[in-house]
Amino acid sequence: MSFNQAGRSMDIWEEAMILSDLASSHGLSQKSLAKLTGYSRSWISRRLSLIGKLSEALITEIRMNTLSSTHARALIKLPRGNQMEVADVITHWKLSSRQCDLLVEAYLKATDRTEQQHLLVHPELTLTEEPPTFPCSHYDPELSDFGNELMNGTREALSFIEFMLCELGAEQINRLVETEKAIAVSELTTLSGAIQKLIKTISDLQKHKPIEHHDR
Repeated sequence: MSFNQAGRSMDIWEEAMILSDLASSHGLSQKSLAKLTGYSRSWISRRLSLIGKLSEALITEIRMNTLSSTHARALIKLPRGNQMEVADVITHWKLSSRQCDLLVEAYLKATDRTEQQHLLVHPELTLTEEPPTFPCSHYDPELSDFGNELMNGTREALSFIEFMLCELGAEQINRLVETEKAIAVSELTTLSGAIQKLIKTISDLQKHKPIEHHDR
C-alpha cells in the first residue's frame, strides 16, 4: 500500500485483493490492516466489502485477469449466485466495459428467469444500441420514377441483407435453440425463394439489348 501512496494509482480492486490476502493469510483484523497501511478503518472496510460482494469463482477470474476490474464493477451489482453466468457471457463475447454495463442493466431489468436466460443466449439483442442505418433515397434525373424506386429499393435491400449476414455469423447461429432454428429455416427458405425469382428477373433483364443512342 505504501507503493500506492508513493504515486502510482493502484486500482481499487488491486487494493481490495491485497487487503483480502493479508487478512486471510495473516489473520489481520481491519484495525491491524489500517495500522499497517496507514489508511482509516472505514477505507479498509469499504474495500473489503467489495470482495465480500463477489463470488469466489468471480474473484478467481479477476485474479487470473480473465475479467478486468471494470467488468467487476458492473458484475458486483448482481447477486453472487448470478455473477458467473453473466461473466461467462462477457468473456465468451469479449464484451467491452460499456457492453458489460448494458448487459448487467438488462439482466437486472429482466422480469423472470426465462427472460434472463434468453438474454444470456442472445446478448447481442441488448448490445445493439442503435438500429442499422440504410442508405437514404435519392433521385437520379436520368432515371424514370419507376427506375428510381427500383434502384433505391435495391440499395436498401442490399444493405439489409449485408446486415443480416453479419448478424447470422456462425457464433450466433450456434447459440440458437432447436425451435428457433426451425423457425429461422422456414423464414429463410421463403427468402431464398424470393431471391431465386429475383435472379430470374435479372436474367430476363440481361436478355434485353441496351438502347443505342445516336448522335444527331
